[in-house]
Amino acid sequence: MRLISKHFRRRELPWEVVDSRDVSPVHMWDEDDELEVVRMHDTNILVSVQHELRNVSELRKAVLFARHQLMQEAFKLHYNVLLMEGWQYTLLRKGNRYRLDVTYSGRPAYATGKVASEQPTSPPPFIGVLDHCRTQMHGFVPAVAAA
Repeated sequence: MRLISKHFRRRELPWEVVDSRDVSPVHMWDEDDELEVVRMHDTNILVSVQHELRNVSELRKAVLFARHQLMQEAFKLHYNVLLMEGWQYTLLRKGNRYRLDVTYSGRPAYATGKVASEQPTSPPPFIGVLDHCRTQMHGFVPAVAAA
């Protein structure tokens, strides 16, 4: 006779939130920029990505990847710029594993002018926040090595 049923499993650890940061969508273009908006999407669109974090330097890469994914979605909808951009990340821990959930949002538009071709090379808004987070993260993420 078995005393332990096959339906009982070991209790699995839940993901716990270690850190979370948010940059609300901000306008990416000044009135002085040579940008003529032909049409724009009615609402912001967003993309969410999950990334297994092995190194603190991967914070920036994960946000840039999420932005790239959002631009790909905008291109599919026949837009070529983001008039507004914002992002949010949540760092999660389960035992000694770390996961980063990144959500990137933006208002896509189709624009003409020389500035429209420059957006993919411009940095995401307030990307410097990640540098500050990276230095703080060493205090509560000992298992993740610094770059």
